[in-house]
Amino acid sequence: MSFVSQLFLAGLLATSIPVIIHLLFRRQKRQVLFSTLRFLKKVTEEKARRLRIKEWLLLALRIAIVALIAFAFSRPFLKDEKQAQEARTDLVILFDDSYSMATIEEGESRLYKAKARARDLLDELKPADRAAIVTTSKGGNVVQPLSSDIELTAASLSDLKSVNHFCRYWPAVKRAHALLAASDGQKKRLVFITDGQLTSWEGMSEVRTLEGIGKTISLEAALVGEPSTANLAVLDARLPSKIWSGDEPVKISVKVANYSRRPVVGAKLSFSLNRWPETSEEASAKLTEVATKNFSLDPNEVGTVTLKAPLPRKDNILGQITIESQDGLQIDNSYYFSVSAEDAIRVLCVEDWEAPKPFLQATYYLQRALVPKLETEKASAGYIQVKLITREMLESVDLRKFQVVVLANVSAFPPTAVDRLDAFVRNGGGLIVFAGDQLDPEFYNQHGFKEGRGWMPAKLAAKAGDDNRREDFWTLVPREKRHELFLPYSGDSLTELSSARFFRYQSVEPAEDADVIAVFDNDAPAFIERKVGEGRSLLITTSCNADWTDFPKRGTFLPMAHQMIRYLSPRDRTSRSLLSLEEDLGQTFGGSRSYKELETLSAVGPEGVRVKVTDPMTRPGLYHVLNQDGNVVTRSIAVNLNTRESNPARVDMSEIASLGVSPQAEQQAIEASGRALWEERGRASNWWRHLLLAVLGLMMVELAVANSRT
Repeated sequence: MSFVSQLFLAGLLATSIPVIIHLLFRRQKRQVLFSTLRFLKKVTEEKARRLRIKEWLLLALRIAIVALIAFAFSRPFLKDEKQAQEARTDLVILFDDSYSMATIEEGESRLYKAKARARDLLDELKPADRAAIVTTSKGGNVVQPLSSDIELTAASLSDLKSVNHFCRYWPAVKRAHALLAASDGQKKRLVFITDGQLTSWEGMSEVRTLEGIGKTISLEAALVGEPSTANLAVLDARLPSKIWSGDEPVKISVKVANYSRRPVVGAKLSFSLNRWPETSEEASAKLTEVATKNFSLDPNEVGTVTLKAPLPRKDNILGQITIESQDGLQIDNSYYFSVSAEDAIRVLCVEDWEAPKPFLQATYYLQRALVPKLETEKASAGYIQVKLITREMLESVDLRKFQVVVLANVSAFPPTAVDRLDAFVRNGGGLIVFAGDQLDPEFYNQHGFKEGRGWMPAKLAAKAGDDNRREDFWTLVPREKRHELFLPYSGDSLTELSSARFFRYQSVEPAEDADVIAVFDNDAPAFIERKVGEGRSLLITTSCNADWTDFPKRGTFLPMAHQMIRYLSPRDRTSRSLLSLEEDLGQTFGGSRSYKELETLSAVGPEGVRVKVTDPMTRPGLYHVLNQDGNVVTRSIAVNLNTRESNPARVDMSEIASLGVSPQAEQQAIEASGRALWEERGRASNWWRHLLLAVLGLMMVELAVANSRT
């Protein structure tokens, strides 16, 4: 039983008033001289007995009347089973299981310290309380729902391990809050045990918008780990996308970071290589160290270390880059890679006519950029091979032998060639169209654009500018600086890209599904790309030679020419050998295999562990995909860690405090909210009416007893 107005229970002290009156006014014995008691003695004793019973009955009735009045005014109500449940505490432990929790400090991991803190919280619970465990991985993974079986919850806690993933806190907090929001407990407590990674804190300012936080749900952050932990990490590496020749060494640029307050001097970076294994038995072969380099970094500095190693022959290679350091977090000290050897990319250049001299060709500068020596001089061993034809030959050449076709200021070509070019692009080929004086807009709009259904990325309109007035020009402005075409440019080189002058261009209307990746400084489209079937087409609205622009004469043209060919080459797009954790190995096939086919394949991972190709990878390292028989390696894949969490910087304590009010104030608010709920239910109770009716009945009984004659 509970009471709405417990202060009125002080009225129970008034029950002493009838007792006091009874004691003060009870009958006193008096001696009366009488001639003889022989006949009255028996009658007097019987009457005195009846009077005592009457007096005790009246005393009990009066005490009961006063007590019932006090109870009625205090508004009593009975706690039902639901109210008893609301009196318990529901605790949700949000557990940070990201890979930074594996950091070792003073011989113990942050994960171990976090588990100890969580066990202390579970030990504080009472038998009727409930607890749940949610981890930050997978956007909030409910490991154990709310349960009164604390031993089961503790067992789930013991099984927790850090995952090799970068985790954001905000989605996990929302998931943990949802458990408490649906709870019917009176006290709701959310405790977030974390190392407070700054990189994972994005979005946490929205916590205060969650319903009930600081009112009916308390939120506490329990921090583990040292804020000044040092860590060295390999953040990324830039490698060649393919091995085109064994004559040149493999060059690699490694981005390393020193997350520490102290400088690093003479740290060692090792570079290990091997060729792709051919059988499952060879998959466990160790890598051979081929190069090392020492480096130094200032506190909290990110730098680049360049390594190179000779290749004995042109071959598929795989390897590992490792910082030899004994810092607290080892998982981010390595970077894995896998690079396949490929034949040269064959490029077909198409022009209107066969020029008598090479420098008069529309593709002269493009060929010079792609191939050191022209086909007429001496064959080159480069990774790009170029063949030049006229437009009349386009309908007879076998396009299947080429990966990229370049149309340089081609006016028009036979309808049969149009169909063959359309099939080439839709089957995965790459197409580049350069504008020029000879370009026939009507032909390209009718046969190439086809009202947005063809292989042209845009509809051609009028030409703009005058190549004879070179004092008037436009410059190139990348709209998407992170686009693959602009990967070779950064810093000063990106600025130099905008120094090229463009005197004339072809006005266009891009298709709805086309992307404008670069414009001129008057916002006219310059580079427009479009996905066409399995292939891709790129329209450049200026010329390929120096008629409309001086871009081909500048040093920035060479990396652009190579990057365009690599980007549009179908071999470069579909062959993925670098994956991130949580991706499945099937991604490396680029859609060339159905899911049913992929389910039949397996792979050998680190330490010889067999995994399914369709399962997300949970551990960084080198994986080797096997054929259906499981004994031949078809390709090798490198899986790397997302190193965003390698920076041990902790969020500022003021940010943590801003999550909500203090735990003490939260608890007071929660208790007040619980009392308000009980009072509301008490006011709805009718027990006080029954008590007043009982008081009225007892008063009538008391009156009858008091006036009765004994």
